Amino acid sequence: MRTYNGVRLPDGRTRVLADGRSLNGRFDLETQLAGGFDWGPKAKRTDRLALGMRTKRLALAILADYFGALDDGQLGLYGGDRRADRRAFADEQALAEYERFAETLQLIETDRWVMFDSQISDWLAGDAVEVCDVAPVEEGIAVRD
Repeated sequence: MRTYNGVRLPDGRTRVLADGRSLNGRFDLETQLAGGFDWGPKAKRTDRLALGMRTKRLALAILADYFGALDDGQLGLYGGDRRADRRAFADEQALAEYERFAETLQLIETDRWVMFDSQISDWLAGDAVEVCDVAPVEEGIAVRD
């Protein structure tokens, strides 16, 4: 089970981890999105659109990581097969869904949250995602400068 944790620091910077490691921003997939991650109503607006580019970057990064971690049986649920290039398929899926997923991330109202891969699976199946508000130490998020 993959776990995604986010924390907004007092100075406004954010940290997002996937299974305890810094989440890869996947700048190779979409170069037009701003760097860094953000979520919820407190997100810094980096463009004139309703959803900030940093929220979209977070959605893309989480989905690319999520799809990249699926096993062959799980990939079949999304129309994939045992392709030699699993990463290409995962990237295609993330690019197809990230803007819609960003709308969900925009609803996160807390500065500290946790989301599980099972919640992402449920969201892809059409269910709402409710993230949990957590303290970073409780979930193993090491906040360091």
